[in-house]
Order: sequence, then structure tokens, then C-alpha cells
Amino acid sequence: MTGQFTSHKPFPLESGEPLSFITLDYSTFGKFDKNKIAWIFPGIDNEWHELQKLIYQKRYFLICVRMPSGKGLFTLKDMMRMYQLLKKELEIERIHMGIGASMGGQLMLEWATEEPELFEYLFPIATNAVQSAWCIAFNTSQRLCLEMGANGVIAAHAVASLFDSQVEKNCVSTYYKLTKSMDTHNLSRGRQSLQQSLHKIKSKTLVMSVEGDMLFPKQEQEFLSTHIPHAELQVIPSAFGHAGCVLEILTILKSIEEFICRHTNH
Repeated sequence: MTGQFTSHKPFPLESGEPLSFITLDYSTFGKFDKNKIAWIFPGIDNEWHELQKLIYQKRYFLICVRMPSGKGLFTLKDMMRMYQLLKKELEIERIHMGIGASMGGQLMLEWATEEPELFEYLFPIATNAVQSAWCIAFNTSQRLCLEMGANGVIAAHAVASLFDSQVEKNCVSTYYKLTKSMDTHNLSRGRQSLQQSLHKIKSKTLVMSVEGDMLFPKQEQEFLSTHIPHAELQVIPSAFGHAGCVLEILTILKSIEEFICRHTNH
């Protein structure tokens, strides 16, 4: 089921710019069960249909929100605060598991840091605690290409295809805005440090790194698993680099199921 949530209450962005209203497009799958809620955080392409289908088959109630890219610059913290309003509207108190990859994983970690006991299980995949200079440079190069017009779109797609293929899946303006949002990611902003921010998380956490991922290298996931209390790290074998967080979905789902099974029996 698709839905749209609108709040007409004033919403100040992290930048200080006020919005008179906000709107979120979202989808739900399955029958609502407060004990079986799975919130899916896809990457910048806003799509993760295969994972949604597989999780739905496990009889979870799924929620997936399309990351907003409206007027002004939305930071991931802004998006997280919007998601909090949707959660309240849907009368959700706790989320059984959150699964987030790449930019979606960054957004999920922002939320888990803000509400440390919200998620029972947390599965960050090919993501990090702060956007690296390398990723910012990569996103900047794509935006410079897109600013060139039609030929620039071809160039941006060529750059993206070295690591992933998200440009072709997005409206160009949406992709442009979301890369700028992604570059704001820093869990320590407004908090004491990255380490202390991650240490607050109470969820049972399995951090997954994708083999050969040049955009989000393994050391970034090692940092997460080191500083999130009792977190585990698993490397997902892949020949696809960062795109493996989508293409290796069967392996990822198996890892999720095994992790939940181990912790349920304890």
C-alpha cells in the first residue's frame, strides 16, 4: 500500500530555513503487527524491491519511505526528524528491525543514535558514521557533470558506473539534491563525538561490509562495529563492489536471519 504523510506544522530545517509543511511518500506491505515491524532504508536510488519482497515473505510488516528532496537542503538529520513524525502518525512505538544500505544506512544510523532503543535489531550495510572526503569528492564530480546538461548526464552516468549505477534510476534533479544531502552525513554534528554517538545505540547490531566496496571501504564498517556496543561485523562476498549491497541480497538476507535466530535463542 502506498501512502503520503503531510504535516502542516512549521518545520525548521537544520540550516535554519523554515518549512511551512513537509510531505513524505511511503509504502507499507503486510498486516500491521507492532511486534513485527521492519523499516527498510534503501540507498540513494530509493528502491530495494527485492529485499522488500523477501522480508515481506517472512511475514513482517514493512515500511519504506522515499527520501525527500524538496526545496532547500535536507540534511540526514532533517530527514530523520521527518521520519519521526511519520512514526508518530502510524502509532509505532518500537521497530523490530531496521535494514539500511549506503545512504539509507547513514539515515538509519542517524535515527538509531537519536533514539538508541527504537530498533531491536539494526543491520547497517555498506555504510559509515561520517561521509568521507572521498565520497564527497565522488558526489561533487557527478554534480559538476550534471550541471553541464544533457552531455553531462552521460558523463555522470559513466562516472557512477565505475562503482554503481544509480544516476539512471533517478530523476536527475532528485539525484543531484540527494547527493548534497548525503554529503552532510556526520553523526558527531551536534553531539560530542562519533564514538560516543555510536556507543549510545542499544540495538543488537550486525554491520555488513561488501567485499571490494571502494565507496564505503571495510574500515568504515569496522569503525561502526567497534564503537556500537556488542555489534558484530560480517563481510559479504561480492564481485560487484558497492553495488553488491543490492545484488547480493540473498546472502544479506541469510545473514540477517541467522543473526536474529542466534540472538532470539539466547
